Amino acid sequence: MLKKNKIRKDLSPWIAPLFIDENERGQGLGSVLLEHARKMVGQLGYTKVYITTDHIRYYEKYGFREIGLDNFEWGRPTKIYEHDTIK
Repeated sequence: MLKKNKIRKDLSPWIAPLFIDENERGQGLGSVLLEHARKMVGQLGYTKVYITTDHIRYYEKYGFREIGLDNFEWGRPTKIYEHDTIK
């Protein structure tokens, strides 16, 4: 979980990029990690969690909703997604 972002200080907290080793994919590890992050953030009192990604279908599959575009430090428009936390 990332607490701050250099561009969008109004959106917080952020989930760090998720990567599952190719040999370990297909076992549900990504969904377990996303659910755990949403629970952790919810226990801290947040109601939403945010992520930027080019892997649109993956995160939409898990309920993330697109809320806009922003130019981050890598200089190209990137979609921003949000999801409700788990209390």
